[in-house]
Amino acid sequence: MVVLGSMSLGGNIIPVENLAESLQVAHDAGAKRVLLPMASVNDIPTIPGERIALFPSNANRPSPMARPRRSCCPEGSRSNWPNRPVGGN
Repeated sequence: MVVLGSMSLGGNIIPVENLAESLQVAHDAGAKRVLLPMASVNDIPTIPGERIALFPSNANRPSPMARPRRSCCPEGSRSNWPNRPVGGN
């Protein structure tokens, strides 16, 4: 995976310059996936289709990081939390 783009010292995302060329370089280096900043979205229509086709789109697949979270406690164990006696009596 290749991450393109940069961030300024002030925290601003800077769009990728020469996006089409950067994609070709990433492909030539063996990248299978490319992560682009949203600041570069406006440049995508200017890229030739054959260059975009080098990287399959994951737009319709859920991210592997977007898995459902598990609760830290067993089901129902926190249901009476405010009413628990203090001190173990």
